[in-house]
Amino acid sequence: MVFFYHGFCMVFGGYDKTRNRLKWRCPKFAGSRRVKAEVRCVSLCSPSSYGQTVYTKPSDDLRLFTPTPRNSETWKSVHRLRSGSERSFSRKKKDYELERCRVRSLKAWYWRAHFVAMNQHLDAWVEHAVKECAFNVWSEVLGSSVAAA
Repeated sequence: MVFFYHGFCMVFGGYDKTRNRLKWRCPKFAGSRRVKAEVRCVSLCSPSSYGQTVYTKPSDDLRLFTPTPRNSETWKSVHRLRSGSERSFSRKKKDYELERCRVRSLKAWYWRAHFVAMNQHLDAWVEHAVKECAFNVWSEVLGSSVAAA
């Protein structure tokens, strides 16, 4: 992306996350040595040593112009999926203490995360078996004599 100001090609000065805008600086102050040598100014654009700064707002601000229209049925279904995945991540981190594990290697993190996901899936199966099928998991696993005690 190129931005011209008073006939000069401004130098990209970064992205301001707090205000969601792009910063452009005067090439005489922020450019490379070659660019600074090529810029011929009649007068300085700014009295400060930082130079002229111009901000532009990107037109593709996804917070304002979302691909899916807000308050539509598609938006609501996507939001439901997102909130479900956030609950799943929260459970993995808090209930299974994935957040507290003191592992450094990527391989150990990989295996631990997979075991946590498998346990979470098994919990869902057990909950479904108890609620929907009236199946007593503990009597099946431990035997009827131990489960009754």
